[in-house]
Order: sequence, then structure tokens, then C-alpha cells
Amino acid sequence: MNTAENWNDDDQIERSDHKIEADKLAKLAAFASKLADKRKEAKDGRRSSGIEALWQEDDDYYAGVDAFNRGELTLLKPATVNGIITSADKNSGGTRSTVFVNITQPYVDMASARVSDLLLPTDDKPFHIKPTPVPEISKHTDNQELLADGQSTVGDAAKAFIAEMTDKADKAETQIWDWLVESRWHGEMRKVIEQSARIGTSILKGPYPVKRKKRTMKKADDGMMDLVIEEELKPASKMIDVWNFYPDPSCGDNIHNGRYIFERGDISARQLRDLKGIGYIDSEIDAIIKEGPDRRNAENNKHDIVKDNEMFEIWYYTGMADYDDLLSTGCECEEGDTIPVTVVLVNDRVIKASVSILDSGEFPYDVMRWQYRTDSWAGTGVARQVRTAQNMVNAAARNLMDNAGVSAGPQIIMRDGVVYPADGDWTLSPLKIWRVDADADIQKVQDAITSIIIPTMQVELQNIIKMALEFAERATSMPLLLQGQQGASTQTVGGMQILQANASTVLRRVAKIDDDDVIEPHVIRYYEWLMIYGEDDSMKGDYSIEALGSTAFYERDAQAQMIMQMLPMANDPEFRLSKERLMTEVLKSNKISPERVRMTDEEWQELQQKMQQNQPVLPQIEAAKIRVEGDMKKAQLVQQSDMAEIQAKNEAMKSEFALKLHMNEEQMAHEMEIEQLRYNIKLMELSQAQNISLDSIKASLAGQTMSLTTQKELAYASLNHNGKADQVVTPKLEVPGRAPDGEAYQL
Repeated sequence: MNTAENWNDDDQIERSDHKIEADKLAKLAAFASKLADKRKEAKDGRRSSGIEALWQEDDDYYAGVDAFNRGELTLLKPATVNGIITSADKNSGGTRSTVFVNITQPYVDMASARVSDLLLPTDDKPFHIKPTPVPEISKHTDNQELLADGQSTVGDAAKAFIAEMTDKADKAETQIWDWLVESRWHGEMRKVIEQSARIGTSILKGPYPVKRKKRTMKKADDGMMDLVIEEELKPASKMIDVWNFYPDPSCGDNIHNGRYIFERGDISARQLRDLKGIGYIDSEIDAIIKEGPDRRNAENNKHDIVKDNEMFEIWYYTGMADYDDLLSTGCECEEGDTIPVTVVLVNDRVIKASVSILDSGEFPYDVMRWQYRTDSWAGTGVARQVRTAQNMVNAAARNLMDNAGVSAGPQIIMRDGVVYPADGDWTLSPLKIWRVDADADIQKVQDAITSIIIPTMQVELQNIIKMALEFAERATSMPLLLQGQQGASTQTVGGMQILQANASTVLRRVAKIDDDDVIEPHVIRYYEWLMIYGEDDSMKGDYSIEALGSTAFYERDAQAQMIMQMLPMANDPEFRLSKERLMTEVLKSNKISPERVRMTDEEWQELQQKMQQNQPVLPQIEAAKIRVEGDMKKAQLVQQSDMAEIQAKNEAMKSEFALKLHMNEEQMAHEMEIEQLRYNIKLMELSQAQNISLDSIKASLAGQTMSLTTQKELAYASLNHNGKADQVVTPKLEVPGRAPDGEAYQL
């Protein structure tokens, strides 16, 4: 074959390749046109449903804007998601008050804050995974029939199987929760709750694939530790602004009943360039960048350079697509009639198409509705619930301000030609001089000029505002008292509990909606991801998802007071209550993580060893020991004082006796007689006072002296073999706790 023939063959091959490429681009453009038609259908359907007007009004009222005060703003919010911020003339020309007393925002914020506080604790999961029960195995757990090995029974094997499945379910639950935490589950759900409270509808997307960096330390060949950064593909969740969400208009009250869903976003030119070479259609990206945002350059026939920070509108299509259409995108799809796919469009050009990441083909979107709306996938929020009350407050407040303006000064009424200002200026001012026409036919000046005060009607209008606030409380089931503001409070604890229960009815309903519409389907898709892409087989199994977390969180918060009352009951073993679990619930109800305050295993083992070495002493015994030690010290002090006194008296007697030795016998006898006489007189006086005989007094004194002496000696010297002293004197009153009945003071 000569050279000319080779050129002809190469030219034919090149023309053939160009034709194939042209056909492919034509099919790709046709596919993009189909998707653009569906997108228009979705956008027109959402707009015609009227839901966008309601969302805009709810957003405006949350910001304190309505039709009467919109002109007072220097900057106006766009009416559509693609609109721009515009300026407005502040001089509306009206004379009526346009004050907006915003009660919508505090009610929305309080509702979302309370729900977030209840449904998003940091110490627990909002779902539970457990193995699907197998009746054929569960019914054999008590079977004592021996297996072939002759050692284990059928019941043992059934229990082992159930334990293994439970362990797998626990591992799967932990793995899914780790994925959710990595994608900032609490922060994204908080955004979902806030938008749902404001306009009634919010969207949570997931799982969708993202690349996350994993940092690990590895030992190099030279023995040094190196930081290794690896990228892993993991599932994630995020909140989608409802303004960027367009479901199939024919979906009814459930978006999953529709054929497709469109999601809108923004992407810069730089981000578009970064997509080249990673599975996207590079030629289409180049054409998009050349066109510019919204085909600006293509329409104006210009080819200027697009700046990196200029934003393009990017659309994500999730739904079914024909196999023939997908071939033009380079998608590696299995042959079939229709395939669940995700397609990315920019400037009405397809830049990527891929098969759905889930085998089920379910939409990775969940809608949270604050309150259901009949035959609509969107809901009603708190801003709409208080709309009537907000309008009443605004109307009353504006009338109050109008009346205040009118009543700020008196209305002057004068007869023409009778009264005129001395300076010729009819403007009212202090110390102004007025004159009366001399020819005027009046008797009094008051007959020519008078003033009228317009009433403010403040009390009546304030009552209307108060009534409107009561309507707002009833509409939202959120009394001001539970919002941290001063309100009418009940007088009893029981009444307060009833108020709390009734006021939280709406919150309980929101918790159930969150369970049914968001948590359960969302976690089920994560479970499907785990089954498809999970590398650890020890986590895979037949599980069932229970979205009990949200409802349980609310009930736990509502039952916090009851849990506190149950703590003392745990001391009674007949109740079979766990102190540890009760205390865990108490900590959780008070927003304290039990893991932060719980002992570690090492600390618990150390404490148990100390408790075994030092057996605890009962409080009653310890108190008795303290009392005995105190009484003993007191008795010792008394004894020491008595001994010192006796010794002092003995010394005094010795000194006195020594002095008297120098006296003569007569003086001594005389003094002894005098002392004896004084003694007898004292006894007689005592006898007359108490009407008893001298002998009885002497006998009583002698007996008491002997008894006390004997008891004292026994207390310190006459202990029996039990270490107890025999009681000689029975006191009139024995102090409890000092000694058992019939026994003396014990050492």
C-alpha cells in the first residue's frame, strides 16, 4: 500500500472517530435536555404549589418584615433563591405606624432550642440496632438435648448464636455512629431542626460519599516515626437548604414516592477545574468554563476569562435514567431498561453520571416536617402557627402608636375671625400672646378657643396584645413560663408537672416525627452502605433498626424528677433496681455525660481492694464509739478534779490540825462543841424544811456516800470476766445509749 492510500485510511479513521465523538456528544446533549425539562417541571411544580410564597412569608416574619414595613429597609431580601439583594426607598410616604413587634422569632428560636436540647444529647445515640429475631432458634434456648459432641446442648448453641448476632449488631451500631459523628451529626441536625421550626420543612441528605483524610504514624526503615496521610471514602450526612430542593411534583406527601429529585448548589470555576481527571467529562467542563456562569459568554458571544471566584449553578439529579442515555456519559452501568443514577449538570451540560451508591436506589434525602400539611411533602412551622397572634400584636401595637402620636399634643379649636396671634404667626409656642377681636360677639375667651385631648386607649390596646400572646402560647403549646420568661405560674409542684407535660405535647410529637421520617430511614441507608462497602464481616448481619433515641431522650428529660425519687428505693434488694443504671439516667437527664465522671476499671478495682481490707463500720457503731470516748474523757476530767479537791482539803486539814495542836485542850474542846452545835442546827433546819428526822437524813447521806464510793470503785477496779461492771445503784433516769438496761457504765 502506498503512502497516499495510508493517508486516505488514516483520514477515514479520523473522520470515523470524529463522527463517533459527535454522535456521543449529540446523545449527551439530548440526555442533558431531558434532564433540563424534568428540572423545569420540578421548579414549576414547586412554585405553582404555593409553598414558596409561604416559606418566603415565614422567613420575612421571622426577620420582622411584612408588607407594611418592607419599604423601611435599606436592603431587601430576594424573593427567589436566584434573586439579588435590592435597595428600597425608606420614605414610604405613609403616616401610619409600621412598627413590627416580633414575637415570631423568639417563639421559633425557643421551640428549636428545646427540641435540639432534647433530641441531640452528646452522650447517647438516637437509634438502636439489634439482630432480627429468629423464632426457629429462639425457641430452642431452653433445649437441653445434647449435640453430637456430647458436651454442649442445643440450648447452648442457640444462646451462642444469639450472643454472636448481638455482638455483631453492637459493632454495626458503633460503626454507623462513628460515621455520623465524623460528619458532624449534631451540627447538621441542629440546622435541620432550626429550619423546620422556622418554615416547617428541612432536608437531611445522606449517606453520600466523601473523602476524608486519615492521619497515622508509621515506623520507617530508619526507625523514625513518619506521619502518613491517607484518603478514605466514607459516608457522610449534611443539611440541605430547602430552597435548593426540588422533588417530583407528583410525589404527593412523600418525596420517596416521586420519580426523581433535583438538588441545587453553587460551584466556582476553580472547583470545576479541580474536577477534571477524577471521573468527570473534561471536555464538558472546559466548555462550561468557556461559557461562564449561566451561559453568559455563550449568549453574548464573548470569550473573556472566567474568574476563579465566579459561581456556577450546579444541579444534582437523583432518579432513574435509560441505559442508552447513560452510555453517552461513559458510565459503567449494567445493561438494563432503567437504572437508578446520580447525574451532575452545570449550564445544562452533563459532566458526570454514576450508578446510585445504594443497591436499593433510594433517594438519599429525608424531610423533617414540624407539623404535617395535608397532601404535601412540606410541613408547617412555628412561624406559621403564631401568624394570627403576630398579626394581632402588630395591629394593636400600630394602633397604639398611632393614638400615641395623635394624643401627644392637644387639638386646638378656634372660631374664625375672633382670636388671632399677636405676632401674626399661627404656630403654637410657649408664652405666646393671642388677641380677641374687639367686635367679636363673645362673653368669654373660652367660647372662641378651646383644646381637646385625644385618648391613647393604652389599656384597651394592651389587653389586645396580652390576649394575642395567650393565643400564641396556645398555638405553639409553649407557655412563657417554660421559655424562661415571667408568666403565670402554678402554686403546687403537681400543677407544675401537669403544666410541663401539657406544654411538651407538641415537642413529643416532633420527636416522633423525627424518629419516623428522619432517623429510621436515614440509619437504614447507612446500614445498607455498611452491608455493601463494609470490609469487616464481623459487623454484617440481619439487623433491625429502632429509632427509639429521640422519643427516649424526651421521656428521659420528662421523667428526671421521678428518677431522683427512685434512687433511695435502690437500697431495697427486693425492688431489684440497679444503683449504677439509675445514677446514669440521673446524670443524662441533667446533661452530664456519665463517662466523664465514671471511675475507670483500674480505679474501681483499687477501691474494691481498699474496701475489702478496711471493712466499713456502721454509722451507729462509729457514733457510739465517739460518745463512749467522750464520756470517758469527761469522767477522767471529773475524777482528776475531785482528786485535786480532796488533796487540797487534806492539806488544809493538816495545816489546821497542826495549828490546833498548839491550842490547849479546853480551847479545842470549846471549839469542837461550837462546831457540833452548828452542825446540829443545820440538821434541824434541814429537817424542818423537808419534814424528816435527823436520823433519816444521816442514814440517807451515809447510804448514798457508800453507794457512790462502791460504784466508783467497781467502774475502775471490779470488772467481771465479760469486761462489764455490776450495777450497784439504779439511777432514777438512765440516759439512752450509755449502757444497756441493768448494766453500769462500760469502758
